[in-house]
Amino acid sequence: MDALNSLLMYRSADLTLTNGYDYFVIQSGRARMPLSTLGGFRTAEHTIKLFKGQPDMQGPLARFTYDARLVKERFGQQISQQK
Repeated sequence: MDALNSLLMYRSADLTLTNGYDYFVIQSGRARMPLSTLGGFRTAEHTIKLFKGQPDMQGPLARFTYDARLVKERFGQQISQQK
């Protein structure tokens, strides 16, 4: 699941920067693990809202707020190591 979360965070940061924004806030999300050892699938999704400027790291949404450049750098390294 860590690899899946890393990819999800990396993709969110990439979309944020590609669209000219600086940070994103995760508004909702969910993840599912495989249904059995014989098959199934893993899924993860979340809804993000994009913002420009400096993130408010003191407000009520601070724990769901991510600087896209920092996230892309951090999770990009993890993804590279997992290949």
